[in-house]
Amino acid sequence: MQGDRQTHEDPDPTRTTIPLARAARPSPVKGGLTLGQTGEDPAWSCAVISDSQAHLSTLRGRATLESPFEGGRQRSAATMQGDRQTREDPRQHPRQSPGSLRSSVPLREMGWLLPMAGGTGSVARVDLPDVLAASLRTTFGDGGRRWVEDLPMRIDDAQRRWGITIEAPFRPGGVTSFVAPARDAQGNDLVYKITVPHDEAVGEDTALIAYAGDGAVQVLASQPRTFESLLERALPGTDLWSVHDDRERVEATCRLMARLWRPVPESSIGRLAPVAGRWADVTERRLITLELPWISGPIERGIDLLRTLPHDQTADAVLLHGDLHPGNILAAEREPWLVIDPKPLVGDPAFEPVQILTQRAGRIAEPPELDVVASRLSLIAGLVALDPERIGLWALARTAEWSMWSFERGDTIDAAVAYTWTRTLDTLMA
Repeated sequence: MQGDRQTHEDPDPTRTTIPLARAARPSPVKGGLTLGQTGEDPAWSCAVISDSQAHLSTLRGRATLESPFEGGRQRSAATMQGDRQTREDPRQHPRQSPGSLRSSVPLREMGWLLPMAGGTGSVARVDLPDVLAASLRTTFGDGGRRWVEDLPMRIDDAQRRWGITIEAPFRPGGVTSFVAPARDAQGNDLVYKITVPHDEAVGEDTALIAYAGDGAVQVLASQPRTFESLLERALPGTDLWSVHDDRERVEATCRLMARLWRPVPESSIGRLAPVAGRWADVTERRLITLELPWISGPIERGIDLLRTLPHDQTADAVLLHGDLHPGNILAAEREPWLVIDPKPLVGDPAFEPVQILTQRAGRIAEPPELDVVASRLSLIAGLVALDPERIGLWALARTAEWSMWSFERGDTIDAAVAYTWTRTLDTLMA
């Protein structure tokens, strides 16, 4: 259920929260980006990219924000994990600083030699992070290989299209995306992201545009047909796991969570109900196929909840991030924390807090005692103004699905931990 970990550093304790909605008086500055100055404190000024889409449509006069995908989509039942990026300021760690793609980068970690980009010579080779290379080989097969073969051309096209220089990718990086720091001609720090086409990636830019920078990074330019984005870069970019106090992490995540929930922007965002129904079917099939009758009780109750919970909600359906955990929350300058990498869905808000309930240090963790789980549920529910029982029922449903997914993959350790959560939540919710 997890992806790639990010480096853990303490964020700047001096930062103060100033909502993007308060930014005013946008004015064009270098590179065609738009900066703003807060209305409350004229002395406080940083790279606040305007939430006006008119200002997002230009980067050196060439970057256009294309229309998002139209129509519906299906999401994989296998996983809710996404793409994690290590977005540290290379000036803080010169030994880990990304190098330019215009130089020859060794391909030891990748195992695949990538060809030179077509005719321009600006991208000689691409160094894939280990986790992405492994995912392309094991998950995407021939489609992954074809995507890799096209990657140098895509990177070269993006550099010319948007007038940017793309550097070596972040590490450990994402399992389905090539994500790298980039700069425009004026030296503005950006992020280039290109994703292997798959169900969960559809709607990411749509969600980020809907957030309009309110608690999330902004989309500066987008090529939905090729799953490419040019994004605001969060600096220093250390993730929320760098905060060691558990309650502080929970509170920060929940504050952002509630800010992100909003009316549905358009139909390209998939609905939770059919996705949960497919999870139920796949989980049931795995339970039968793997012949694990001794765990069937809690798993079967989780399957039933996957089928019923989306249809008996009383709260209004909202735009869900879909993968909101501390690894997808990065320290930034214009706000203390910004969210990245949505895997959006539309549905019950009680679905969203499951990961912050069950995870520690970027992985699903052994559940604590029942009274501690109950207390944590109560804390989260109070912070997001939801029914703790409903959050707990969604957690039971999801951990049942995670259990069987992990068992099928042969990841017996994660499967055992996820099942322990399923059993604990089943007891608590009884």
